[in-house]
Parts: sequence; C-alpha cells; structure tokens
Amino acid sequence: MTLVGNALLLVLDGWVNGLLGNEGYGLYTAARRVLQFGGFVVLLGMENAMIRYAALARDRDGARILAGRALGLVVVASVLVGAAAWAGAPWIAGALSGSAGGAALGAEGGPPPAATPPPD
Repeated sequence: MTLVGNALLLVLDGWVNGLLGNEGYGLYTAARRVLQFGGFVVLLGMENAMIRYAALARDRDGARILAGRALGLVVVASVLVGAAAWAGAPWIAGALSGSAGGAALGAEGGPPPAATPPPD
C-alpha cells in the first residue's frame, strides 16, 4: 500500500473509532483483519507468480494464456472462500464477539438486547 493509502487509512480508522466507540471499533478491526486474511488467501501468491512466469513466457500469447489461468484460479478461490465465509459467518461472529455460535447476536440477528438493571 502506498504512503497516501496508509495515511487515508489512518484517517478513516480515527473517524470510524469516533463513530463506533471503543467496543465497536474493536469488532470492526477484527472483521477487517478477517477480510484481509481472506484476500491474502484468495490471491494464492498469483501476484508474484505472474511477474515471474510472464517474464519467462516466450511470447505475448503465452503470457495472455497464463494471465487467464491465474485469473480463473483466483476467481474460483474467491468464490470458495466467500462461500466458506458466508457459511461460517455465525461461527466467525461468535468467535469475534467471544461467544459460541454467534450468541452475541439477538434472536432477530440484530444487536443483543440492552441489559436491564437489577431490581432494588
């Protein structure tokens, strides 16, 4: 990421922290890390492999075929990782919130109900 991108990300993080508060920002950061990890896994190292093998290709057609295959593999991996993330969303939400199976969410899938104060 470039210097400007990092600076903008820092400003965005400060704005989101002010908007969500400390607890919400922690959940946001954990979710962002899960997405970053998924993006890393999905690329399968193709960004580095493409540079190497495209340079070794004998002609432009070979490089185009290689790029098409790499793109196809990344698309298939993206669909599989996306489907796994969608299927595992309740577990991921529970793991990020510290509860089992997404129990931190309310019955309707929204935020948990507010705690009632104990009677006097």
